[in-house]
Formats: sequence, C-alpha cells, structure tokens
Amino acid sequence: MTTSTTEKSFNLVRDGDSDSMSSYWEADVKAYADAQTLKKLFFTEDWVFIVVDLVALKIANQELRIMRRYQRDGEWVYETAPNHPLNKIVERPNQFQDYFSWMYWLVVDLTITGNSINWVQSISNKIIPLPAENMSIDFDQNGAVRAYVSREYYGEGELYTHSNVTSFKPEQIIHIKRPNPSSLLWGMSPFIPGNKSVLFNRYSSEYLNNFYIKGATPGFALEMGEEANEKVAMRLLRSFEMAYTGRRNQRRTLVLPKGVSLKPVTTSIGDQQLTTLVDKNRETIIALLKVPKHELGLQGAGSLGSNEYNTALKNFWAATLLPTQKMIAGALNLYYKRFLGEDHYFEFDNSDVDVLQENKDTTAALAEKMLKTHTLNEVRSLVYNLPPQKGGDVVAGYNSSPIPQNNLMPIASATNTDKPTVQSQTLNGAQVTALIQIVMQVSLGQLPRDSA
Repeated sequence: MTTSTTEKSFNLVRDGDSDSMSSYWEADVKAYADAQTLKKLFFTEDWVFIVVDLVALKIANQELRIMRRYQRDGEWVYETAPNHPLNKIVERPNQFQDYFSWMYWLVVDLTITGNSINWVQSISNKIIPLPAENMSIDFDQNGAVRAYVSREYYGEGELYTHSNVTSFKPEQIIHIKRPNPSSLLWGMSPFIPGNKSVLFNRYSSEYLNNFYIKGATPGFALEMGEEANEKVAMRLLRSFEMAYTGRRNQRRTLVLPKGVSLKPVTTSIGDQQLTTLVDKNRETIIALLKVPKHELGLQGAGSLGSNEYNTALKNFWAATLLPTQKMIAGALNLYYKRFLGEDHYFEFDNSDVDVLQENKDTTAALAEKMLKTHTLNEVRSLVYNLPPQKGGDVVAGYNSSPIPQNNLMPIASATNTDKPTVQSQTLNGAQVTALIQIVMQVSLGQLPRDSA
C-alpha cells in the first residue's frame, strides 16, 4: 500500500454537488460516474434504503462456506470442508467486523453502487471493505490497472474536494461488481436507470410536505402596469426567480417594486395526482431489485403463505438474491483460487430457506416418477444435470401392476421329471426387487446371463 497526495488518476466519481443534482443525473453521464450520489441515496431516500437493506439482510443471514467436489465410485460427491483454513477468514474478516456485518456492508455497496471493493492485507490476510463511493482506478500508459485509489471527499459545491489519497495494489483487491455493458472494470448500479423515479419521489415528497406543512403555493403570476416594457419585465422576472423561487426560497417575504402585484396560481393536490405518481415511482424503485410486495406489506391480495406469496418469493430469490450470491462467491473463488486447493470453492448455504427447498421436493417427486419409465442416467441428466454413473443405463423402477405370466421365468417342480412344469403366479414386492437386482448385476457384468 502506498500513500500520495499529488498522484493523478482516472477518477470514476465526478466532482461537484448541487441542489438539483443535474451534474450527476444527466442522460450523458456514464454508468460509473456517480458513486457518491448513489451512496447518498441509501442514507436519504426511504424506499431505496428499504429495498437495499432487505436484500443485504437476507444474504448476510446465509452462511458462506467452502465446499469440496470430488469423484467417488464414478459419481461426483459434494461436501463441506469445515477444516479449511480460509473458513476462519470468512468467519472473522477483520478485527472490526464479524461475518454478518462484513457481508451486509459488501451487499449494500454491491447493490447500491454496483461495486464492492475489499482490500486483503498482505500480512494478516484480513479482509477490509473499502467504501465504493470513494474508490477510483488508476491506469498505466498501456491502459492496464495500476492501482485502486481511495479518496475521502469533503465540502459542498465548488469547494467539493478530497484528501487522504491512498492507493492499493490490484493483486490485493477483491472487486465484486454487477454486470455493466459499458465497462469491464466497473459495475453498474440498478439505480442509475431508475434515477428519474428516485428523484421524482424525493422532490414530490418534499413538495407534498411543503404543501401541507408550510402552505407552499404551486406558482405565482406577476402583474405590471401598462408602462412596463419587455426589458423591464424580463429583468424583474429574472430577479424574482433568483430571489423567491426554488425549494430553498420557500416561505421568504416578498418585496416587489411599485406598480407590480403578485397573483397566486393555485392548483389542488388532486388535480396534480401527485400521490398516484409517487406510488407508481415507488413501484419502479421496488421493481429495480425485483422485491415482491409481500415482503413490504404492500400486496393487494394473497396473504403470507399463499401460492402467490411463495411464487413471488421464489422469483425474488431467483432474480436478485441468488445472482448476488453468485457474484460474491465467484469473485472470492477467483481471488482465492490458489489458496482454496483443487476442487474447493466458496458457496452460500441456502438449505434453511424453505421456499428453495420446496423446489427440491418437487424435483425429487418428478425424478421418482420418471424412474419408472427412464433409466437412472437419463433422470440424472434431465432432472439434476448430473453426469452418468456406471450401471445407470437401466430402468430403476417398475410399475406396481402384475407382470404378465408369459414373461415369467419357468419354475421347476419338486418332482424329478425330464420337463419342468410351469406354475402361474404373481410376483410380490420383494420378488420384484430381487428381479431388479438380478438385471442390474447382469448389466454390470457381475452375473452371467445364463445364470440369471
């Protein structure tokens, strides 16, 4: 780690701040250019915090473990590796955080800014999460990443500046990022395409509060005498807009020139339908992360435990939570590849998530049904996407209906005759099981066909 106060770098966070925030939210601003503003949304916008906090809490509540994958008797076996040394690092990433706090921070940064940056100390191997909104990337002359640079920002408006510049080597950084079609190195936040809804909610809520609490009037019309000309009117209009309009100038005392009167332009909340628009924009914010309304108590129908709720929760896991877990586990696997060892990898344990286990029960029921008409290897491939195993190319189950008599093996009588008599009978369950075992032994070459 090196520290510098004069080093120039490619700053991914655009300087500047304003009341309208237009410098951050113009259409031509690239996806990686406003991490500072994005992080502010988490602390200032209620619905942004609600949905991001929900995602972070759910993922942080799931254990991140190390799994081992190996072959046994021609079949892949997956099991946990509780004694792996990297487990201790995950359980206590650093001296300030436990696993839950670290994972919560990681998911919040990843969800709100599209990036989560973690510094791995070279001596202690502790994982220190770095605020993504303060990070930028420094490139060398060839365009390769030279360092990750951290800056702490202070001030407002034109005085917005930074100090305490610290750079980190790329090989000490675990950078987890959401997919970004315009950049391979910096993730894209879902709140960038949703910025209009977020900001509309912010300013509409302020307007509603001002309307009811402060008695703000939607607009004014200035009336002047006949002696006024266009030049005087435009000068008065500009002076009035600078002194008395905007959110910061609400409730100010008006002082108008002689001969100028002010007429309020009134409109009702109902005519503007602001509350309806606020609700629609809130739904857009919720939809950015695919959060079901049942999780927020906003559903119009379908109580907790209903099929509608279970389906919505499954979609939430499939569209948001599981992909986020894969981003995190994938980045850790890539960074710790040489320390994990062969066939070891990070994976989240979701075995206690009931809605995901329901899928496993349904899949198991389908596999059990297919075993009556398909071979074991066909079921493994079609249902579980698993490789074939030795001896699995026979049908593993039979229908419970009696086997036709003409398909049964002849059974010799107890009398010593040259020609055995044939007895008609129906096989019971134990005999059917024994017959299946004989067929399996023949297919494996363990029993000659004539003996069978």
